[in-house]
Amino acid sequence: MVLRHADQISMGNIKSRARTFSVTSKPFVENISKLNFFKSKTTYLTMDHTENFKDSPFSPLLILFHFFGWIKLPCPESCRKREYFVYIWNSLRYLFYLVVIFTLAFKAVSVFLVSFSRTTLMTFIVLLFQTSVFVRVFRYRRTIMLLQRKLWKIFKRLHYTHRWKALKISTCVCVLLQTCIPILLAALYLKSNMNYSARLESKESPYILEGFKFYYLIIQDIWSALHILLLYALSAYLTTYFYIVCTCLKVLYLELVTQFPVFIAKDDYQTMIQVYQEITEVMIYFQDFFSYPAFINVLSSMAGLFWGSYSIVFQSQKDYIISVFLLGVVLNYFALLLAIMMPASAVNKAAKVAKNTVLSTPGWFPQHYGKLKMFICKRFKHQELALTLGKVYKIDTSLIISTLGTLISYGILVGTLGTVQKSSHNEIDMANCSDLQFKNL
Repeated sequence: MVLRHADQISMGNIKSRARTFSVTSKPFVENISKLNFFKSKTTYLTMDHTENFKDSPFSPLLILFHFFGWIKLPCPESCRKREYFVYIWNSLRYLFYLVVIFTLAFKAVSVFLVSFSRTTLMTFIVLLFQTSVFVRVFRYRRTIMLLQRKLWKIFKRLHYTHRWKALKISTCVCVLLQTCIPILLAALYLKSNMNYSARLESKESPYILEGFKFYYLIIQDIWSALHILLLYALSAYLTTYFYIVCTCLKVLYLELVTQFPVFIAKDDYQTMIQVYQEITEVMIYFQDFFSYPAFINVLSSMAGLFWGSYSIVFQSQKDYIISVFLLGVVLNYFALLLAIMMPASAVNKAAKVAKNTVLSTPGWFPQHYGKLKMFICKRFKHQELALTLGKVYKIDTSLIISTLGTLISYGILVGTLGTVQKSSHNEIDMANCSDLQFKNL
């Protein structure tokens, strides 16, 4: 398709586009293996070292990640004159660490000492997985800023910075929604009968001292709100980061394919190959860093979807607040699931199109056909480019359909088993009642 499109473009249009995209042409290098490809070292970046931080689509997320303790940003210049503000800016990360430790410790106490049930145990397991994601991102915290700088350089090289700046609007909208939604869900939960049942179970627990139960219930309410906020913060904001990076990669691949006729007109195959290799290196780097968090977030979203749907069908009991809360949970997890699967699937498709375009490059430069063919086949022909979940499942449209089908199948299975168990319990109760009536006679 790309080759036909290039044939249909007239030389006049190609030259006009070449003026618009002023890509620098370089003389041919006899030894093509010595081309100056993208090889930048991993460095610890701060806000001062990042170009155009205010225009970056990652800037709202980076500020939040600073408060989570994943990266370190300097205090804004307008607030450096006030020492207490600088102290607060640098200390909020430690407060978040304390919140994570408190949430895990209180949940462990409630599971093993207060109420050991399947629901609380599964919640604790999901919380452990999300905490492992937090630890992994903390270990690879330098990658967050490094990916942003690499993407920004590629956008500048393709003269496509206006698209880079336009992405910030969608990021700000996502961050705003993801900040308001967990607060609303936490408020609904605290006013629902689910929280009342949990409080009642804690009151009746024999493992809590009578004089301490009042304070325990207060701590439990605080934990319930922090638990919702923490689970959402560790999944939603990371999912937004994943979405923005995937969008940037898709845009860069498609823009490279679009500018392919320009490179042909300028006889500049070196810049095209260099840009393609830079994009692929960013994609591989991002895949190594984010495959595990994406896998855990998908599993958490599927578990949340299953639990929310099952609770709506079988446990809402005509409670308006619980129904609204569970509906919000289902919609939230469904949006997070699609925000990971859809962009990653689009990136994999765009990467395949760009790879096929680069593989066809030697035919457009016959004077360097042999060297280009050898180099491209060696570097790119057998290279597998794909974003995966845990480096196991390649993300594509079929995986999305399979995931939703699995949820529906297990939902029908569990719903059928629940109905059968309920009917059997009713039959046993009716049999016991009839026996009692017969004995009384």
